[in-house]
Amino acid sequence: MGLTDFREAMTGNNGVSQGAPVVAILMCTYNGDQYISDQLNSIISQTYPAWKIFVADDGSSDSTLSILQKYQAQFPGRIEIYEGPGKGVARNFWSLVIDARVQGDFYAFCDQDDIWMPSKLERGVEKLKGYAQHPALYCGRTCLVSSEGKTIGFSPLYSKVACFQNALVQNIASGNTMMFNHPALALFRSINLDGVDIVMHDWLAYLIVSAMGGKIVYDHFPYVRYRQHGSNLVGAGNGTVAKLKRVFLMYRGQHKTWNAKNCKLLLAIIGIMPAQSRRTFKEFLCARTVVGWPSLQHLWRSGVYRQTVAGNLSLYAAAFLGKL
Repeated sequence: MGLTDFREAMTGNNGVSQGAPVVAILMCTYNGDQYISDQLNSIISQTYPAWKIFVADDGSSDSTLSILQKYQAQFPGRIEIYEGPGKGVARNFWSLVIDARVQGDFYAFCDQDDIWMPSKLERGVEKLKGYAQHPALYCGRTCLVSSEGKTIGFSPLYSKVACFQNALVQNIASGNTMMFNHPALALFRSINLDGVDIVMHDWLAYLIVSAMGGKIVYDHFPYVRYRQHGSNLVGAGNGTVAKLKRVFLMYRGQHKTWNAKNCKLLLAIIGIMPAQSRRTFKEFLCARTVVGWPSLQHLWRSGVYRQTVAGNLSLYAAAFLGKL
């Protein structure tokens, strides 16, 4: 069912008004039967009714597909299920981003094991609707919950501007909170990433939109209950242990590896970047090729930064030691 047909079918149903922007929800699944019903129920309960779910399942061997099919039968025309590429979570999400069958006015990444607060989609549409002509991306904090759904805290609150200078060295755009508009989707689809190793789909989206001068909207209020459990591929990264782990990974060279992968994909679009982004990126590339004081000079001129004092000290230490 195309977007026009979907609009016509949904008009008047579940409170959907004619012409209401449709949110295409991009959900990736893999052996998620333990929690996926909670997530689906939270989507069905959204105060914003004009949504459609596109699922890419990466070869689940549990009852995930049968659960999805049950909901698909219960809500005809609202859930499409596709086969994922089988290359991990980042490529699975990106397969939906570039799939021409996925159509909407706004797009929302969706993990299989979280719980959306009722106004999650409404909030995202409200924050993005003023940027119809330019790429725009919305993201925000999360409420951390245990495997049983009990609130245990919140993700870090970032106060510095979310922009390309930050995106180069830090991903503050959590995918399970992320929504973006159609110009952003068109931008993603215009870039050939064949053969490029994607670190994470959400970081990639943050990098591309910010590099091209798009709008990044960071919400201080959480609208996602982010479930923390042993099967999480990426946790919230909160707390002292997580911070120490990041420092350890930096000195082992993990951040340098991630930066190399991100720089490779950004080189594919450097020719169409705005001048300011291009200058920032070139200085950052220079900072990565030298060590000691010269690296610090290039890094300073790039304007690149992390969100905390400790993070920036770690960043400059990495540059000085050739770990950038």
